[in-house]
Amino acid sequence: MDKGFIQNDVDILTPTDDGIFKSLLTRDEPESKIVLMDIISSIIGYKVVDVVILNNELPITDILQKQERLDVNCKIDNGDLINIEMQSTKMRNTNNNKMKAFFDRITYYACDLYLSQGIKGKSYEKLSKAYQITFADFTVFKDREQFINHFKFKNEDGDTLTDDVNIIIIELSKLDKTLTKPIEKMSSLEMWLVFLEYVDNVGKREIINKIIGVKEEVEMAGALLQSISKDEFERARFLSRRKFENDLESDLYTARKEGEEIGAKRGDKLRLVETILVLVKKKCKLDMLPEGFIKKVNEAEILQLENLRDNIFEINTVEEAEKIL
Repeated sequence: MDKGFIQNDVDILTPTDDGIFKSLLTRDEPESKIVLMDIISSIIGYKVVDVVILNNELPITDILQKQERLDVNCKIDNGDLINIEMQSTKMRNTNNNKMKAFFDRITYYACDLYLSQGIKGKSYEKLSKAYQITFADFTVFKDREQFINHFKFKNEDGDTLTDDVNIIIIELSKLDKTLTKPIEKMSSLEMWLVFLEYVDNVGKREIINKIIGVKEEVEMAGALLQSISKDEFERARFLSRRKFENDLESDLYTARKEGEEIGAKRGDKLRLVETILVLVKKKCKLDMLPEGFIKKVNEAEILQLENLRDNIFEINTVEEAEKIL
């Protein structure tokens, strides 16, 4: 593969897009596997020497792919299970108490990953560790300066019950201090984060190329991204996802205003109920909502309704909406 330096006139598709991120890590090329292993190694602190992708096939019949889970599910050489994803949902102005659906989803993924290995024919102490790794292209914890957040099962005194189930959230919005570091002072993870967040930014091309010059795996990623960015099908899928997100945001805004207008004369809660019903119907692409769901929405507290409204981008089915309530 050619040297991965990126010229200023090269248009790079951003790996903070979940589809481009998955393509970067799962292409049928040896460099892609090396990139995946090195990113995982830099996060979990274990030198990964082999990785196997699990259940990773993407259908090519639908160019949109927006309902597809674009995470990367894999097993590394010591048997540990890794699920890694890029989360780029528009949540930049969402505070912690309105992110329940986001936290619930990654918690579910972590537990589901751990349970996926099964127990038949083995003892519990032989179970492998599970890591749910989420790159967030927005700020998740506003009062915390560090960009990496590692969660395990612990008691109120901080004693660890088990380190078998791990949730790691990496905030790409917190790299200002990292950008001021000399390249030789950056950790492997910091180099990867700067690359992922800024490789498409021509204004940061100089620092990206400096990182490419000292880290072979990032060089490979740069070359892979240039190839992906030239791929007409990848670019069409990327543009379709962006159009889908923009259209959905516009549609949901219109639906929200419609619901507010319907309930404008009915008081705060009734106005919120009407807004929720219109939003969920629009987001789930339904002509009618189940009577049981309508009843549950009417009986919900205002805080529950506000939580569902603020997490509307995280749901795709009525069942998912009900879980938030």
